[in-house]
Amino acid sequence: MVEVFKRESGEKSSVKLEEVDLHIDNYLYKEQNNLLRKNQAFREANTFVVDTYEDFKEKVEK
Repeated sequence: MVEVFKRESGEKSSVKLEEVDLHIDNYLYKEQNNLLRKNQAFREANTFVVDTYEDFKEKVEK
């Protein structure tokens, strides 16, 4: 058995040595997708379309 530690959550788990590569692959896949979704949501929430310079200034000042 190998103990795996998730740095961002502090969670520890035991994994069979034969399954470590699969466990890490799955973990990285999930974490990368979570980061992607989080950053896409941030981008959507912080991207604006403006039609005038006044609208632009208003958005920049917020």
